Amino acid sequence: LYGQERLSMNKGWSFKYIAQDSKETESVFNQYFYKNAQMNPIGWSQDELMQPSYDDSMWRTINVPHDFVIESVPLEGMTDANRGFFERGIGIYRKIFDIPASDKGKRIWIRFEGVTRDAQVFLNGFKLLEHKSGYAPFRIDISDVVRYGHQKNVLLVVCDSRQWEGWWYEGGGIYRPVYMEKSGGSLYFEPNGIAVNPILSSDFTSANVEVHYTVQNRARRSRTFELVTKIIDKEGAEVNSSSSTF
Repeated sequence: LYGQERLSMNKGWSFKYIAQDSKETESVFNQYFYKNAQMNPIGWSQDELMQPSYDDSMWRTINVPHDFVIESVPLEGMTDANRGFFERGIGIYRKIFDIPASDKGKRIWIRFEGVTRDAQVFLNGFKLLEHKSGYAPFRIDISDVVRYGHQKNVLLVVCDSRQWEGWWYEGGGIYRPVYMEKSGGSLYFEPNGIAVNPILSSDFTSANVEVHYTVQNRARRSRTFELVTKIIDKEGAEVNSSSSTF
């Protein structure tokens, strides 16, 4: 099993805000929330925002985490004190990134720690996910639609902050970090694929430690591998170890 990478994607996003009373609101909903790939066989491949050549120089350049609701000014006539009297609109985030050709054969994911609230996520003209919780992280496997080498990848996240889950202030946008995660090769641990369960003795002087692994083999052929588990104390000394071959 090769080492896995976790890279920050927090810097270098382009951002556009669509106010509630904007004339663009209806077209944004029709294009990104109501439309689905079954209605249109080409999906979103012709959408202008998903073209690497699209000029978003008039958009703001921001880093995430980012809350676009708190940036607005409290409005007259708003009666929702718990949410700070702020307007809640739609945020569009766009990011262009490269994947080196040397990453071919790896599994690649994008992990969002939190987006408020109804989020539509697209990559290179493909709709990857619709996520409706502002509090639950989510992870998307982009391996089958990503472009390698000198080809640009266009990531688009459209979120509607007008929906909410609690009575308190919740904000809007990609308000937690974003990461790219890469497997070290075609043999890798599944997300959350290592579980450790220490079972203490009745007198608390010893423990039986159970370790459970979930490993994926994407090589399309049978493979043999060895798993070595080590228990290290706080000084860094090895207390015990075991190995298994699969």
